[in-house]
Parts: sequence; structure tokens; C-alpha cells
Amino acid sequence: MVSATRRAFLRGAGVTGVAGSAVLLGACGGKSQPATGSVPTATAANPSVDVDILNRALDVENTAIAVYTAATKVLPADALALAKIILGQEMAHADALTKAVQQIGGTPNQPKGDYTSAIGQPKSQADMLRAAEMIENTAVTAYLDAIPKLTDPKLRQTVASILTDEAEHLSVLRERLGLPPVPAAFVRGTA
Repeated sequence: MVSATRRAFLRGAGVTGVAGSAVLLGACGGKSQPATGSVPTATAANPSVDVDILNRALDVENTAIAVYTAATKVLPADALALAKIILGQEMAHADALTKAVQQIGGTPNQPKGDYTSAIGQPKSQADMLRAAEMIENTAVTAYLDAIPKLTDPKLRQTVASILTDEAEHLSVLRERLGLPPVPAAFVRGTA
């Protein structure tokens, strides 16, 4: 049996690895391939491409907000506290993405009215945690896909930071479900 201290250390080590990977990923992308002997140059920022990518991420965040809002009606007190923390972070992500879209001249996507198809009808704590795990996996996948496609390096950094937080959420949720919190050496997410 693993002690609580060792478990906390391993969880922190896994999260730190994810964080370092996300920061490295955030610095990547948006560079053209250099010809032999030439210096790579940054691809010009393309706000319309970035707006589309950020709005897709915003759609995922709005779904996550709906999941965690629904969780507050189903989860018992100990899990409820965690859901509220994550809900606040998802709202902060949505706010950051909304502001980023506006700053580059786009119109942010608004939350859709009904998320039942994404959430389902969770009736138990386990159902709700599985729905949350599903949306966190989707978020990880979306952010991993978005980072190299964004043309603005500052936006890549923002998205990489959010990716790190989503991976942390996923790890915590997996542990709550009795699953290995860090199941693989590489974070890929699933859609």
C-alpha cells in the first residue's frame, strides 16, 4: 500500500511533468520550417484562424461549466467542494478565452442553452464524475490540438496554461473514480 505522503508526491510529480510539457508545447508551433542554412521566421499572426480555434476551446469550456454546475446538484459535500473549485477554474478559463477572442477582434461564442446531450442525465456521484472525466478528456484533446495551430505565441502560452489545469482536473477526477490518476507517460486526452 502506498502511503499518503508518497501518493501526494507522485501525484505532484505527474502534474509537474504535465505542466512542463504544456509550457514546452506552448512555445512550439507557428514557425515555418527553415531551409538549409536559413533562420526560422515566425508565421504572421492570423486572427481569424486564432478566433476559430479559441471559440472551439470556449465551447469546450462552456460545456465543462455546464457539467460542473450540474455536479453541484448531485455530488455529496466532500466531492461538492472539489466540483466548486474546478467550476471556478473553468469559468476563469472561459473568461480568459472570451477576452482573448475580443482582443484579436473576434466575437466569442456564447454558451449554448442545453447541454443535456453532452452531460446526459447523471443520477449518482459516479455518473457525475464520469461525465466530468469525459469533458476533461475532451478538453485535454482540444487544447493539445489547438496549441500548434494557433498563430499567436501569446495565445499558445495561454492555451498551454489551460491545458495544464485541465490535465490536473483529469488526474484528480480519475483518482476520485478509483482509477490511476496518472495512467500513462504521455497526456493525450480522448474525444
